[in-house]
Parts: sequence; structure tokens; C-alpha cells
Amino acid sequence: MKVGTDGVLLGTWCNCSKAKSALDIGTGTGLIALMLAQRNPDICVKALDSNSDAIADARENFANSPWGSRLKAIESGIEDFEFREKFDLIVSNPPFFENSLPSPSEGRTAARHTAMLDPKQLAEASSLLSEKGTFSGIYPPNTFEKFRTIMSHKNFRPRRLTLVKPTPNKETHRVLFEYIKGWKSEPKTTELIIEKAGRHNYSNEYISLTKDFYLKM
Repeated sequence: MKVGTDGVLLGTWCNCSKAKSALDIGTGTGLIALMLAQRNPDICVKALDSNSDAIADARENFANSPWGSRLKAIESGIEDFEFREKFDLIVSNPPFFENSLPSPSEGRTAARHTAMLDPKQLAEASSLLSEKGTFSGIYPPNTFEKFRTIMSHKNFRPRRLTLVKPTPNKETHRVLFEYIKGWKSEPKTTELIIEKAGRHNYSNEYISLTKDFYLKM
């Protein structure tokens, strides 16, 4: 799997500054876990994925990074792994292409389709949060609304939302979300446009958010 914009957005947008422990669900090749470790020198991340090839890549990437001692790749689905700890932060860039045709590659299918990790399964992971822990992820608007409904039944409300548009003239195609248990206020909602003046002409907001993670930006 190539490095995708969704993963980069979530890895830079989520608030990890005070977290000591994090769980990355569906880590793939470990992109978001690596970004969290780069941003916060005190955080330790457990990175979970059920795909053996992805986990092999993540382990190699972790070992070749400066933060390998704080990163652990675990081959398991969230529903199969028994945790004996709570996490200050849970992040996930989950699969969401519910209606697209499966890829010929099993790995790409697992990474892209909700059959492997649906919103209900992801919401169940909220039980692994510490008392003041946060849950951050990214979904298309329709899938996010399903997730939002499930989370509301668990007394979780969004604290922050960012509506992501590919260009100014297109509709929102992703929602970045941050949840905390028992949140009562309306979420702080912002908008982010990725490209403003043609292909690869990134907006100032996108550049400011992601520049620490691109070699050329």
C-alpha cells in the first residue's frame, strides 16, 4: 500500500501531545504509528493489523526508524486481541469502501473494505480508552454518520471535527474526528481544503498541517 493522504492527515491532525500510550488499529505498514512517535517523544504505540504482510512491513519500518523502541507491531484483529491496559489515544484509518469491487490483491482488499473492520467493530474499541482518552480517526461522511450514531449510544460525543475537501468546488469527502467520553459541548468544526489551484498546488492550511512529514512540500 502506498502512503495515502488520509493516513498523513490523521497522523498530523490527531492530538497526541499528552498521550503516553496509543493504539493504532489497522496500522497497515505503520505510517500513523511512526508519525505519532515522531511527534511525541514520550508516547509508546501498539500497532495492530490482521494482515501478516502488512505487519511484516510495519515491523521492518519500525526497526529502521529512530523510534523503534517505542513501537510494537502486533498481528491481530481488534476483535481477537486481549488487552490488559487502557490507552490514552486510539487512532484508526479504517477501511471504508463498502460498495466498491474487491481488489484482486487480498492485502488491498483487507485494507480498503469495511467487511474487515466495520464502524461497529471500530466503535467497540472505545472500551480500551483511559478515563480521559481520545479516539481519533477518518471516514467518508456517510460512514462517519454510522460511526457517530454507534458512538452516541456509548456516551461518546465528538470534541473536534474537520471536514476535508479535495478542492474548493468539491463536496466534503472525508471527516477527521476526535471523540472523548461524556463530552457535552458542540464539537469544534473546521474545514480543510487540500488543493486550491490545481493538481499538487496545496493550500496553505494543508501545507502547515503536514509539512513536517513530506520531504518536498
